[in-house]
Amino acid sequence: MNKVNRRFDTAQQIALFVVVHIADEIIRIVRGEIIIMMHREINNLHSGLFQHIALLKINRFRAAFNEKKLVN
Repeated sequence: MNKVNRRFDTAQQIALFVVVHIADEIIRIVRGEIIIMMHREINNLHSGLFQHIALLKINRFRAAFNEKKLVN
């Protein structure tokens, strides 16, 4: 993860940490999946906007996860 962190400024690293922490707590998915999903977007987004978009995506993941749980 150190190689990845070197590419981002401090605000982006903090935003990434916050998103990963929330994702782990709420939807219990593998940490790497959230990081991989966000890498394509993080360079172009302000950290506040990044966090907002990430939270929306996490909510979508959680809804999909709950839907799959109900189907099974």
